[in-house]
Amino acid sequence: MMRITVEGLLEPFSFSQFRDAYYEKQPLLISRRVPSYYDGLLTLDALDAHLGALARESFAAEEKSLLTRFYEGDTIAVSSYERHHAALLHLLHDMERVFHSPVTTCVYLTPRSAQGSSERQEDDTFILPFAGTRDWTIHDGSGTPVITTPCGGGPECITDGVDGWLVPPRDIDALVERLRAAAADRDRTAAVGRAARLRAERWSWRESCEALVRALEE
Repeated sequence: MMRITVEGLLEPFSFSQFRDAYYEKQPLLISRRVPSYYDGLLTLDALDAHLGALARESFAAEEKSLLTRFYEGDTIAVSSYERHHAALLHLLHDMERVFHSPVTTCVYLTPRSAQGSSERQEDDTFILPFAGTRDWTIHDGSGTPVITTPCGGGPECITDGVDGWLVPPRDIDALVERLRAAAADRDRTAAVGRAARLRAERWSWRESCEALVRALEE
């Protein structure tokens, strides 16, 4: 069975065409009329087998089975599924080679009875749950202001009150107060969101990599 590569995903476009005309500029939609084109990359049968093993291992002592939780409306999120699927892992390694960045997968299964997540979120704010010492970089091009804490890289990514907000870590009252203020002044929230988008546009992956190269050369 043929293994899918980055070039295979982009056909009939070349990678140079994708990079020059579409990458970080506009979506590239490719219509496939061959249902078997992606066979082996991600199938429901393989995913079902993995979930069955996961349920037997992790939910054996639970009162409700994984399947029962799903039918009651819970979304199942399978993180790093490539660890259990060789063809998907091969594709991700090829993507890392091409884009020079780590890549992983997260598969979401949402029952039909649940609303799930829309293709384009229309939230007024995005809360980045963060407490600890890990560093984060925020690349949000959706124009949604972020609420996070001063831990890690928060202050480096956000100017408080300009393109997002910072609240003290583990301070629920401060977070609720900030959310209420954002909901009460939608015009201000929209303005902060527009500023967040402008800042994100200045720091695409390409600009970030070029800035890193310049710093290393100096």
